[in-house]
Amino acid sequence: MHTLSTLFPAAFPALALSHFVALLSPGPDFFLLVGYAVRYRIRGSIGLCLGIAAGNALYIVLAIVGWGLLRQAPLLFLLIELLGAGYLLWVGSLL
Repeated sequence: MHTLSTLFPAAFPALALSHFVALLSPGPDFFLLVGYAVRYRIRGSIGLCLGIAAGNALYIVLAIVGWGLLRQAPLLFLLIELLGAGYLLWVGSLL
């Protein structure tokens, strides 16, 4: 059984704040929603809003669960770190 601190790490407020800041900048879903709102008014836009919110919630849950799994497997985390560093070095060598 997982404790609440495992499922919601101490960094959760920072994650929520960064997600909120990212939502301030308009993206493709914002422009899609504006298009639907202009064309179909509120009735046609509600389903789209709920779908976007559900998708965001799913991504947040997947990120939290993935972070919890990585905390339980430090060797996997180290491998991902090293692969990421190697990728950045490779991209940097191409510049």
